[in-house]
Amino acid sequence: MQKKRKNSGMNVLVTVLAVIVTAIALIAVLSIGLDNGDGAPSTDGADSGAAVGDDISIEQTEFDEADLGNGLVIREMYKYTGVFMEDGSDEVRANIMMIVLENTSENDLQLADITLKFKDFVASFRATNIPSGKKVVLLEQSGRELTDDKVLGFELKSVIFFSEPMTVCEDRIEISGVDGWLNVKNISDTDINGVVYVYYKYSASDIFYGGITFRTKLDGIKAGETKTAKAEHYTVNGCKLVSVTVYEGN
Repeated sequence: MQKKRKNSGMNVLVTVLAVIVTAIALIAVLSIGLDNGDGAPSTDGADSGAAVGDDISIEQTEFDEADLGNGLVIREMYKYTGVFMEDGSDEVRANIMMIVLENTSENDLQLADITLKFKDFVASFRATNIPSGKKVVLLEQSGRELTDDKVLGFELKSVIFFSEPMTVCEDRIEISGVDGWLNVKNISDTDINGVVYVYYKYSASDIFYGGITFRTKLDGIKAGETKTAKAEHYTVNGCKLVSVTVYEGN
């Protein structure tokens, strides 16, 4: 069932995306793929071609709210120009099809594949790691441009929810960071002999941007120890941690 929605919330969305795009532009001028040999980021700038805030534009289109089932609802659709991060490339692209998806269920979403059917093509979207009650901005996975064609149908191709809420393991792990780097401290009195994965997404305000979730890996952290790891897409002002997974090892 579809329900007409008149309130766009465009001003909020433009502000959110501008913050994120500006944060990406900031980290793009850092040579985050290199370090000085001491675990600290190099400040020898390298231009990666990422967009700055002024490059963003959003145009809302007429769209009937779409209830996909399982507590997932497409709220709005836009034509978007700016940084494309569904493949992690952070390239600037123009007039991309963009939707706002809300997870209204009581469970954190692990994965959802969504298709919108048009007369001559099918548009695909993927969302990962979206907490209960939160919204995410999704770009069409191939970067397809939005046309004047009408949406003829929609389908939730696959969906997986976490059996337990996502956690950042605050009782064991303390995380801080700077753009491009994460500091992970074991605040427990027990060594972690296995692997620690830190998951984060582009986000500002209460809206996540991009279906993609980034991951940083650390091998073993002794009790009280802090380890620093590269997190090439992490920005202090443009990202939020969504989950931490600890594998104990032997």
